Amino acid sequence: MPRVQEPFTIHPRGDRNGWDVTLRESAGLSAATCAAWHRRALSTAPLEFLVSVTWPKTQKSANRVAQALIEYLRATGAAAPRTGANVEKWVRLFLGEKTNPRAEKLLSEGKEYSPDTLVEYASKINGHILPDTILMAKTMEATTTADLRAFSARLARKLGGPCRTQQAVWTILRMIWKSYREAHPGFVDPFLGLKKPKYTQKKRGTLTEAELVSLFTKPDVFVSELERVVLSLAFLSGLRRGEIFGLEPGDLDFKRKEIDVEHALKNFNRSDRSTGRPKWDKTRTAPLADITIKAIKALEKKQGRFERVAVYPDGSTPSEAWWRNHVAACLKRAGVKTDGRNIVPHSARHSIASALYAKGTQLETIQEMLGHSDLETTDLYIHTPGGAIDAMMATIDEIAAKKKSRKKAAGT
Repeated sequence: MPRVQEPFTIHPRGDRNGWDVTLRESAGLSAATCAAWHRRALSTAPLEFLVSVTWPKTQKSANRVAQALIEYLRATGAAAPRTGANVEKWVRLFLGEKTNPRAEKLLSEGKEYSPDTLVEYASKINGHILPDTILMAKTMEATTTADLRAFSARLARKLGGPCRTQQAVWTILRMIWKSYREAHPGFVDPFLGLKKPKYTQKKRGTLTEAELVSLFTKPDVFVSELERVVLSLAFLSGLRRGEIFGLEPGDLDFKRKEIDVEHALKNFNRSDRSTGRPKWDKTRTAPLADITIKAIKALEKKQGRFERVAVYPDGSTPSEAWWRNHVAACLKRAGVKTDGRNIVPHSARHSIASALYAKGTQLETIQEMLGHSDLETTDLYIHTPGGAIDAMMATIDEIAAKKKSRKKAAGT
């Protein structure tokens, strides 16, 4: 006796909670429909059907959904599965602000989309995603977790092993697929359950309490008030580079000794700089040290008040080279030995985070001060304690008072 053909088969895909379906003519469907539904992802079923069923998480529930799909196809005239957008076409949408689904979502929520982010996207997309013709040839619906793992492996080989760039590309791709999922109800995202490539990043070094004290008390460390303003905003207030040079006089409250971090200079490395919102659109309040207040007042007295605080005498903003070179020069003049340590300008934020944590400040408070989107990021900023920021400031004030007293005595 001939074997009775099963009306369908369904089995798990490589991605989390994904299912492949094969339908047969014994289910009462046409040959054309069965050909279209040969090892097709269940997520490519018509949206009208997907929203009417609960997404299956077990084999038993998947079988029930497959049977319901057969009934739906019979009733609607055997609709063909959705093929989904081509991966390359969908990825290219993220190269422009007007076509970027992520930008559209943020703007609808009243948030600003950073031009710097678009530049970063374009760099990674053009340099590492679009050149991968294997992934670009697929459709969004048909891409599996296995396909993404294979892409990540190819990228790692291209880059010479796991690295920060690989992780950045992975993050952008995950965001691209998430945007597709949000725009297509019922789509099973192959990134769900997929772990980020591991890479042990070299931690940025931090300054000890003694080094921070010497930075702000040792004579001849700063050759200009602009240097003193910039470094105190970085090392004592924890502001990012763009936030320092985007700071406006109206953001300062000398009485409360606080900074309302509401502005940041975008496209810092480019000629088309513009003032926008802080990173992740996270406005916050940061501490304003007495040293910083005195330096800002001295700078304004010398060259007048401009639209932004940290500027040249003509009102223009220092360059990226000025930022890096002058931070390094000030550290050297303060006697800070950087050999064997990854000390960069951004180490300022790591230093103040470590100091606050050593004082017993909660991670949530430090997260709010630094403007991090999650505690995991803040935790990366916590290094071996280098002293408490309050104690450090007290030491700086004490040294300054002694110097003033000696000058007064010498004058009499």
